Amino acid sequence: MELTQGSAARRMARFTLPIIVINIFGQLYSLVDSVIVAQFAGDRSLSVLAAVNGCMTIGYCLVQGAAGACHIVLANHYGAQRYNEFRDAAHTMRLVMALFSSLVAAAYILLSGTLLRMMQVPTEIFDESRAVLWIYALNLPPIGVNLVSGAVMNGSGNSKVLMLYGTVSQVTNLVLDYFAVAV
Repeated sequence: MELTQGSAARRMARFTLPIIVINIFGQLYSLVDSVIVAQFAGDRSLSVLAAVNGCMTIGYCLVQGAAGACHIVLANHYGAQRYNEFRDAAHTMRLVMALFSSLVAAAYILLSGTLLRMMQVPTEIFDESRAVLWIYALNLPPIGVNLVSGAVMNGSGNSKVLMLYGTVSQVTNLVLDYFAVAV
């Protein structure tokens, strides 16, 4: 997508609308996931989900912030038409993000008990919360690499493909979530 020619408002709308749509689908997924868990797995499972989501917020923010920095670097290379540097930076950033998000995941796993105690998670759901926290933490590396891949798409001005991919994956995830929890 050419972002330097034509109406600024039109270019911004064409670039940002797909990003807004994928963020709306992400929020919708979180909402529907909570409804499915509450409806079919009960209050205890919803409490576990709430405890873990609250605990994971910092980890997600760290990984998303690092991916945001990748967006800036990649967009800079692409905008300056330094395509070789763009390609090299994309590969390097995927590797660095995999390592960084793996370190964040390891910190969560090692500190899971301490974090949950600091959050005053009730003993009745403590063990389940720790197990789910580990699962969520183990998802940070693929999430981080996926976010950098999204940064590659957005950095080159191609937010539509990312929107389509994100929408399909969120809908698929909701369907699988329903079958995993409800059935």
